[in-house]
Amino acid sequence: MDDPILQPVQDIKTDATCDFPLFQNSNLTAIATFGGVNLVGVPDMDVTCAVTFELQTNIGDSVTNPFSLVGSFIYTKDTGNANVGLAK
Repeated sequence: MDDPILQPVQDIKTDATCDFPLFQNSNLTAIATFGGVNLVGVPDMDVTCAVTFELQTNIGDSVTNPFSLVGSFIYTKDTGNANVGLAK
C-alpha cells in the first residue's frame, strides 16, 4: 500500500453540501516471491495485474461502510480501519 493511513485533506470537502471531508486514497500492490525446492528464488515480483483485491472488513452495509475499492485503489470518506486481502 502506498500509504497505510488515509488522512483527510485539510479544509477540502467532497461535494457541494460540504458534508464529508475529502480523504487521501492509496494504491495497493501485490508482491510475490517465486521459487521452490532446488530452484533459485525470484523475490519481489509485482503481481498486482494478476490478482484481485477485496475488502475483508465487515464494517456495515454499503451505505455505512466508508471504504470503497476500485481495482487496486482504496478510497474512504470517513475514519476507520479496513482489511484488504486477495479475492479467492
